[in-house]
Amino acid sequence: MPGRWLLDANVPTQLVLILKGFGVEAATAASLGWKQLTNGLLVEAASNAGFSTILTRDKRFRQSASETLKRFPAMALVVLVLPQAPAFDFLRDFENSWAAKPIQPMAGQVIT
Repeated sequence: MPGRWLLDANVPTQLVLILKGFGVEAATAASLGWKQLTNGLLVEAASNAGFSTILTRDKRFRQSASETLKRFPAMALVVLVLPQAPAFDFLRDFENSWAAKPIQPMAGQVIT
């Protein structure tokens, strides 16, 4: 799993530990002081900081990212489509989904 992954502000921060367990280096937008950045600015900041993938639960990010990804083609965006749930349940569902099919980000692409 190449690259560093950034978790958008709407993703439970505990997911960093789960991803590390899967061998993925990850950080949160909040921990980097980027919680208030709009989607395009978040992609730009993440790219400049060496991240290769952004994970988000924001379905609208998909629409705004298509133009931004043209400017930062090495970046990938993953829109998590797990049902809204308390963090514990969301994290359990994420682990189960990963076990069934690990996320495979593709540079310049938005995947769900």
